[in-house]
Amino acid sequence: MRTLAIALVLLCSCMAVAQSKPTHADMANQSICYAQALVVVPKTDKYPAKLDGAHYDAVSKTCYVQWSRMAWTSAQWDGIDQIEVEDAFEHKYVAEFIGVAGEGITPPTSCQVNGEKCDSRAQFNGLLWKFIPAFKPVTAN
Repeated sequence: MRTLAIALVLLCSCMAVAQSKPTHADMANQSICYAQALVVVPKTDKYPAKLDGAHYDAVSKTCYVQWSRMAWTSAQWDGIDQIEVEDAFEHKYVAEFIGVAGEGITPPTSCQVNGEKCDSRAQFNGLLWKFIPAFKPVTAN
């Protein structure tokens, strides 16, 4: 009986350790996410968007897609910088930055990450990289 009790304790502790390990997306899920990202990115002739990144989060089973574009608004070359992050499977936006091109020229028209408002591109980047670390460029501080 004592041997059975020890075996159960060992089994339960091994299961607890196995469950606490971080879950990583397998290659199949990342591939599916990337394929869906290509579908989600807007395709317009006037202001084409570019895919900046796709990341499958295995824990939440969410495919995050980041895309951006520049839209020119006048003959003086005023540019609008647009960055969007969305759940590619649910088609829900989770982050958005829309502002005049060039840091600090004017406050952004729209700036939020996962419901948290922001006031600048730098703040947007910080919030986004905290929420989805995979989108942080290797060269970023």
